[in-house]
Amino acid sequence: MSIIDKALEANRNYAKNYYPTLGKHPAPKIGDASPTPMRFFSYKDPEVDTREQIKRVRSHPWITKDVSVRGFIFDVDTGRLRGVKVLEHERAA
Repeated sequence: MSIIDKALEANRNYAKNYYPTLGKHPAPKIGDASPTPMRFFSYKDPEVDTREQIKRVRSHPWITKDVSVRGFIFDVDTGRLRGVKVLEHERAA
């Protein structure tokens, strides 16, 4: 079993007891608490962005072609990770 498979199994177990309504919304206190500027990102389409990130990692010269690169999106409603399928025309990139 690969480390990714182990992480996905752990996520399935985590999601069994995940209740989004019990958690509080994050309330970051940036102001004076952090001297370094922070950047927050939001994505219109997390699936498209994840595929772009996979392409970037795959195209890096230090990552050999035999290394499996996968991407996941965390579902805040269920607590589950969802694998992102790479489109066929993006595989060769």
